[in-house]
Amino acid sequence: MDGRRLRTTVLGFLATFLVFAALFAVVGVDDLANTLSRADAGVVALVVFATVCWLAAWSMALRTVLGVLGVDLPPHKAFLVFAGAMFSNNVTPFGQAGGEPVTALLISRVADAEYERGLAAIASVDTLNFVPSITLALAGVTYFATETT
Repeated sequence: MDGRRLRTTVLGFLATFLVFAALFAVVGVDDLANTLSRADAGVVALVVFATVCWLAAWSMALRTVLGVLGVDLPPHKAFLVFAGAMFSNNVTPFGQAGGEPVTALLISRVADAEYERGLAAIASVDTLNFVPSITLALAGVTYFATETT
């Protein structure tokens, strides 16, 4: 990593820590700390493990789609890129619509690929994610409708 990139990374982390510090100062951490102290550590660990597994599975989906488009991305980089995608989807306006261009730029830089291929890949992965989400939602609504009437 060259000096400029390292400096940018360090400044980004410092800015993030400052934003979190300001947020915690305004919101307060007492209620959050009390709630977390009462949480079952085993359940929290299970949730973290399940989340990492979910992220790994979807990052492999991204890697597969990129492979079909002729872009080679190692599994560990696919994991980090997909984690960045989830972050950008959560911090940009309009969620997925605002995060996808940022993710496509990230893919193009990390995988040394064309921006358009990165955009096509992440849009395809989101489409793959959409189908099971809607299916599960419809199953839930159907169950709710049949059990509460």
